[in-house]
Amino acid sequence: MTTPFDPTRSDPLIHSLLRAFPNNPVVLALAYSAVSFGGTVVLALLWGHAVPSANTYVELFEDHGNIINFGIILPIAIVLVASFYGKVESGFLQIIADGVVNFGSESIRDQYLSAFDRAINHKALFWLAGSLALVFNAVFIWGKEAAWNDLFGGPPSYWFRLFAFLNYYIMFHFAFKALVVVRYIRRLFLHEIAVQPLHPDGCGGLKSLGEISMSMNYLVCLVAAYIAVMAFVGRTAAEHPFFIPLVVAYVILALFFLFYPLTVAHDVMSAEKKKILTALNREFQATYITVRGSLGEKALDLKDAQKKFESLDALYRIASAMPVWPLDTRIYAQFLAAVALPLAIGLLMEYLKAAYQM
Repeated sequence: MTTPFDPTRSDPLIHSLLRAFPNNPVVLALAYSAVSFGGTVVLALLWGHAVPSANTYVELFEDHGNIINFGIILPIAIVLVASFYGKVESGFLQIIADGVVNFGSESIRDQYLSAFDRAINHKALFWLAGSLALVFNAVFIWGKEAAWNDLFGGPPSYWFRLFAFLNYYIMFHFAFKALVVVRYIRRLFLHEIAVQPLHPDGCGGLKSLGEISMSMNYLVCLVAAYIAVMAFVGRTAAEHPFFIPLVVAYVILALFFLFYPLTVAHDVMSAEKKKILTALNREFQATYITVRGSLGEKALDLKDAQKKFESLDALYRIASAMPVWPLDTRIYAQFLAAVALPLAIGLLMEYLKAAYQM
């Protein structure tokens, strides 16, 4: 395979981090958090903006939202983003290497990978993500007054705002690249798919597509979990007029990232399963009719007929066990747990807040 494929090539931050910490996303996340959150805490301590004091100025350790964001959510998000990029790169290349996709020729295969690489590394995604990150950062700076991270907060504020911008950029860039991945998962099925019933992944060779879709979902669920926690820190979430629409939107988005890219895979796998079961049934029925009509004739070799019946039955069992989604029970369980977790956290936070206020 001569065509290079690297979904992080246009992302200088993540690309550099992954090269510095190859195959160690947890170490990568801890290192990034130590520089971003750790640096912010150190500077806040040096400039006297960390420990709450008897004044109206909000200090760092009173800012529970940003502590949760930088200290807990951010490291998890970095691990999930790194995992997403890794699964996209290895997953597509593995499917192609296993021969699950028949492109017809090496040149068509290389054209697909080249187009995918150009699309996911398009400079427009980089600049759009950076621009939105600047806008979000500016909006939050504008609304800050008498706080450790306002415009006059000094070095702690400047350091924090730098990494706040980078965090927004990482998430926006991930979102845009995830949409590109969704598009190219679906484009993959414009080519002939050779579903492999005995593939060790248990999903006909397409399980990596389900894992890629699930990796996109984890980020959506993490954001939802963060919002649920922030609801406890701030006002009661259930009192907000957009609470129910946000919950509905979250569930829809989670379902979209898992199932929408895979609907074409489902159609292909279902059609392949139906095709082979139909063919086996016809062959079995033809043999059965021949045997039934020839019973009692000396020319009939029942041993040969029995071997054929057994072979057809074994093939039918294999084909019947073929899944029709590139997902196994583990991915389904992960999806249900990931989607339910933010909702459970939100309900728990609401209960605790109500009990605390009582």
